[in-house]
Amino acid sequence: MKQRVVIGLCGFVWVLLAQVAWSENASFSFDIDSDGEAGALTDGLLLLRHLFGFSGSSLTDGVVASNATRSSAADIEAYLSGYSSNVDIDRDESNGALTDGLLFLRYLFGFRGETLVNGAIGDDAVRSSSGQIESYLDDWTPTVDANDQSWGLTRTNAASQGLNEDGVVDVLAHIFGDAATQAVMLVRNGYVVGERYADGYDASDLGTSWSVAKSLYAAAVGIAIDEGWITSLDQRASDFLSEWKGTDKENIPIRVLLEMRAGLPGEGTDLFSQADQSAFALNQDLVDQPGATFRYSNATSQLLEPILRRATGEDAHSYLTNKILTPIGIDRSDVGLWFDPTGINPMTYCCIDMRPEDFARFGLMFARGGRWAGTRILSSDFVSQSLTAQSDYYGLHWWILNANYFGGYTPPVQVKAAHGLNGQHIYVWSQEDIVLVVLTIYQPPTNGDYVLSLSNWPRTCEARNTCNSSTGEEVESYSEWQLIRLLATLVSE
Repeated sequence: MKQRVVIGLCGFVWVLLAQVAWSENASFSFDIDSDGEAGALTDGLLLLRHLFGFSGSSLTDGVVASNATRSSAADIEAYLSGYSSNVDIDRDESNGALTDGLLFLRYLFGFRGETLVNGAIGDDAVRSSSGQIESYLDDWTPTVDANDQSWGLTRTNAASQGLNEDGVVDVLAHIFGDAATQAVMLVRNGYVVGERYADGYDASDLGTSWSVAKSLYAAAVGIAIDEGWITSLDQRASDFLSEWKGTDKENIPIRVLLEMRAGLPGEGTDLFSQADQSAFALNQDLVDQPGATFRYSNATSQLLEPILRRATGEDAHSYLTNKILTPIGIDRSDVGLWFDPTGINPMTYCCIDMRPEDFARFGLMFARGGRWAGTRILSSDFVSQSLTAQSDYYGLHWWILNANYFGGYTPPVQVKAAHGLNGQHIYVWSQEDIVLVVLTIYQPPTNGDYVLSLSNWPRTCEARNTCNSSTGEEVESYSEWQLIRLLATLVSE
């Protein structure tokens, strides 16, 4: 995050320390006093007073909610100073009382259109239209869900959530036609309306992600953009990957990495068997013109590891945990995050072990535009771009199950997916608030060792019968086309 206030040396150090503390332990929202909602006469006045230079009791007197959990002047000053880039509502590279403060106060009082922005936009503002301002504040201002959506993934019957009970049974049965399946969980409106497990497994057993992890670490990049560690999707990756300076990879933007159009090699690189997988990915030569061709590439996704570490100062696993997993209710003790054989580099193209419900939580966060329980986790713009085809059938580390994906056949509904090797899937049907998780039979490391080696890796190949030592035919998966057709029938009248 950028600090744009000129202060003395001692104050500068204090703000930096506060900034680190807040970025590690909190997600930004305009609920400044942290009482669960943003109010004009509380949060609006707190921001305005702060930007006018008020401090101590003159900052907080009479404007902190009675149930606030961030109530002291010191905590509020540290919070707002640490998130100064987020407070720059009009993006004019400064925090102004008569611009950003006034915009926020007007927004909370219900001003919209020209009455919101008139006379309150900085001369050098990048975000200047009423639509841009409204969208930004909508993203980062907590709201109470008007539709009484559940976030707890409690169990209920399908009919109570407007789904065809027989259709849910058909979906589960279709998926379990794949004999390698460990778990299926179907979520509608935040409620688990259908689930089924292989013999000997239940909802508490971990599955593994394989490449589903790509979507999670891409979301972490999105949060790094939201927090200002990365300027935008169009910032050059070489700003963080210094090894690319002065090479033909120097001008590759982060966007095309997430679109899988960076021009780096795809299959056949043998990344999985390398010791230092980040170094290996950094050293890959171009095989295509950057931005020209979609080429699915594990090496491309492993570059998110050094980008996140160098941009945020946190390793990718810690950043993912602090910014996504913990805020959406996932217990870190129930998660296995894999490292490459160095034991140092998080694997960002692969390999997260979690319960079915936890994968569903991540899918639900995307289905609802990046929010969780009224709090903005990830900007709606990043979610939208992730779930929109940037090439024929791929977004930002998400698969778009459109006609191009299905070889020219138009599916009946719009579903997006995170896919992983051997049958790991998160399906998201945002329009109907439906999330479907599918996992393959798996046994996680019994000793909690999540460092990759020739003898220790996510072994789903045994259930799929595709290990090097396997004999006989591969266990076939279900028809994804038929699955989408069955999902469509769940909500048909």
